Amino acid sequence: MTEHRAEIRKRESLAQHRAVAAVYPILQEALNKFAEIDRVTVFRSHNGDGIPRVGCPSHTSCMQEVLTDRTTPITERWQGIPSDQLMIQCIADMTTDGSALLPVSSDDCATGILTDFCRGNGIKNVLAVPIAYQDNGFIFLNFCSATCTDLGGVSGMLFEAKSCASRVKEIIESVEAV
Repeated sequence: MTEHRAEIRKRESLAQHRAVAAVYPILQEALNKFAEIDRVTVFRSHNGDGIPRVGCPSHTSCMQEVLTDRTTPITERWQGIPSDQLMIQCIADMTTDGSALLPVSSDDCATGILTDFCRGNGIKNVLAVPIAYQDNGFIFLNFCSATCTDLGGVSGMLFEAKSCASRVKEIIESVEAV
């Protein structure tokens, strides 16, 4: 590797590190804005090689999270989890409707890896919104609650989720422009 190329990679790496660090205060601010929010997470749905297709299944990984003491961390455990029918439906809802609501504590909620994982971590409701569509995956944001059964019914919650996602997207795009 030439000295010039090494310098470029060093600058790119530093920009990426700064971007990752800049996301945490945004997530923390959202976590602290509503008593009903117990975890804020950034996820990436991916297949390792772009848009999922038959023979190349989709997976979901937790990239970043902040949380209260009413739930447990999931970043280390939620890596490369296969996207089952429920996860694909949530992604489809985010893509077509701009958000997805998963009422985990409801008996009417569809079951799958996502609901099992949420219930095992004391989560009763999840509100998800898109952040960005990239060549290597779909980035989205989750607000999770261990106390509230309907985050969609909390005044200002959807607006805050979309605002938080928009600020994270700006950081992602600023790094892509480097």
